[in-house]
Amino acid sequence: MREDMTTREPALPSPRLLGAAFGAVVLAMTLLCGSLGVEPVGATNDGVDYAMRVGGSPGGAGAGCNTSGGESECTVPVGSVLTIATDLNSAGTITGSVAGSEAHWTAAGPLSIVDRTCPDGPDPGTDPDLCASEVTGPPDDCGFQLENTVNLPTGYAAACVDSNPPSAYGASPTELYQIDLICDDAGQGTVTLVHGVNETNILDLDANPHADKGSDVLTITCVDDDKDDDGCSDAEELGPDERFGGRRDPNNFWDFFDTPNVANTRDQVVNVIDISWLVLRFGKTGSPAIDPLSPPPASGYHSAFDRTAAVPPAERWDLGPADGSINVVDIASMVAQFGHTCAG
Repeated sequence: MREDMTTREPALPSPRLLGAAFGAVVLAMTLLCGSLGVEPVGATNDGVDYAMRVGGSPGGAGAGCNTSGGESECTVPVGSVLTIATDLNSAGTITGSVAGSEAHWTAAGPLSIVDRTCPDGPDPGTDPDLCASEVTGPPDDCGFQLENTVNLPTGYAAACVDSNPPSAYGASPTELYQIDLICDDAGQGTVTLVHGVNETNILDLDANPHADKGSDVLTITCVDDDKDDDGCSDAEELGPDERFGGRRDPNNFWDFFDTPNVANTRDQVVNVIDISWLVLRFGKTGSPAIDPLSPPPASGYHSAFDRTAAVPPAERWDLGPADGSINVVDIASMVAQFGHTCAG
């Protein structure tokens, strides 16, 4: 018998899978192009509307600040991390026919975008560094996802394509992404969700991108809540009760006599421990110009343990800067503040 030499045709993937695969390629290209500033070609909108928020729920309800109604502003302490949720408020005319999404954020001023360290583990996608907590939607897992961290800490982008496009994309406001920012210093900055087909968009089933209708901007005011670094927040120092840090100058380090331990940490309370450390250094002298926040030696003089007495009409607890000598005046001054606390 002769062998049958006919060749079988290979099985073809379904159109949906082909569309998703093509969409993945398109997203990968646009994510790269967006980072390089390439202008979009043939961008359409069709009512697509993204928004950013802090807290609350998709659509902005209960959010501390959100861009659903236009530009918005938040106030955040220096050093704190702020999580920005990005929602798809509307898929416009392509509701129920969405294959993927992409978003691009930029930060300016004293703000840095932080790439998450994936405490919940990376999503099972194309990019092993992309956190499951960064791509928070759509409800189905992404079949293909990637991030662009080239421009960190001032720029970041993420994308997701699903091989089973969920109708929930346009059924109601849906959270798609989360990013973290940190306030590096006092001042005002902005985080922008950048508009554009190569920036922030959704893909229909034919892998056509539909751009967000306009860039969203959150203004972030970073405030230093302890400008003088004495252990009392500015709000506490402006309060009415000196026993809880109040009636003080938020720009004067010396008016709260909490002293550091050997590890150079303070407990934000003036108590018997502070007095005992002061007694151990009694009679020591040195330069009052030593930085009081610098690590103190195990013994001897250090300006953190030195104050000048209050000058009338100031009250006895309202102290002045170091004078170079740890003596009975310092002990009396600390006693005048005994029990004062900013420990909350």
